[in-house]
Amino acid sequence: FLSRYRNIMKPGGVLHVKTDSVLLHESTLATAAAENLEVLIHTADVYGDKEKLDPMLTEIQTTYEKRFLAEGKKITYVKMVLH
Repeated sequence: FLSRYRNIMKPGGVLHVKTDSVLLHESTLATAAAENLEVLIHTADVYGDKEKLDPMLTEIQTTYEKRFLAEGKKITYVKMVLH
């Protein structure tokens, strides 16, 4: 997906990935490292670290996010710069 994002985003654009999937979170961090992308912030638990994060990350919830939180799943987040 990085090539797609690079086609539609300006250089230096910031990509936000918020998910309940631990696999996607870990894959995103691995891809960022492999591509030498600057990771600005990441957390494996948005709600556990919400004091350190932008309030919008917890104020806005999708239907799926609400469902996963009700099931006790953690929501993860990665914020990185595309060069």
